[in-house]
Amino acid sequence: MLQDPELRLKCLELAFTQARLEGFSGDQNKIGEIHTWIYNRCIEGLEPDKPEQGKKAKADKAPSIFE
Repeated sequence: MLQDPELRLKCLELAFTQARLEGFSGDQNKIGEIHTWIYNRCIEGLEPDKPEQGKKAKADKAPSIFE
């Protein structure tokens, strides 16, 4: 496992690469957003498409199609 400073540096390197691919290579705010997103996923260990642990999913309030 990487130490925190090493993990932050690796996430920053990934953020620079991703920002360059998206065309935001000079935008420090965008690089910071990408870095934060990557770092939080590493720390939390959550997949981005799954709801956060401990939170309930919202109920579907649409009427049933079979009624």
